[in-house]
Amino acid sequence: MLLRLFILFIFLPVQLYASCQKVDWDQTVTLKKINDGDTVTLTNGSLVRFIGINTPEINYRDKSLSEPFSFEAKQLLEKYIKAGDKLHLVFDKTKQDKYGRVLAYVYSKTGRNLALLQLQSGLAKQLVIGRNDRFWQCFQKAQRQARMRKKGLWSLSLDHKSDSRDFASS
Repeated sequence: MLLRLFILFIFLPVQLYASCQKVDWDQTVTLKKINDGDTVTLTNGSLVRFIGINTPEINYRDKSLSEPFSFEAKQLLEKYIKAGDKLHLVFDKTKQDKYGRVLAYVYSKTGRNLALLQLQSGLAKQLVIGRNDRFWQCFQKAQRQARMRKKGLWSLSLDHKSDSRDFASS
C-alpha cells in the first residue's frame, strides 16, 4: 500500500502539488521586453527581477559564452508573454535589489506564475535571497519534480551540474 502511494506521489503532475497559492496582484504593468529567463523590462523603463529563481545567464557580448539553457529560459517566457502584454506583479518583503531592479513574483496576463513555469520546465533553480520567501515551498517542490524528471538543467551530466550559487547573480 505504501509503495502504491509513493508511486502515485512520484507520478502526479507537477501542477497538482506544486502550484503556488493564489494571491492578489500588487501592481499591473506593461512589458517592454524580455531580457532573459528571470528579468524583464517594463515600458516605464524599470527592470523587474523575478523573485525566487535564478536562470542561466546570457552573455550578450559573446553568445557562445552563455550558460547552458540560458536561451531556452528566455524562449520559454517568449511563449507566454510578449511586448505590450500586461503583467501582474506581487511583491514580497524586499522590493528592490542592490542593482536597483524591482523584485517581484511576475504573472502573465492570464495569471500564470512565470517563475514557477521556469522551475517546472527545469530552466531555473530556486533561489531565496534575504527574506523574499513567500513561495519557497511551492518553488522547492517544482524544482524537485523537474530534477527527478531530469528536465532542462537537470538533464546535464553530473560534472556539469551546479547549484543555484553557481549562477551569476544578475
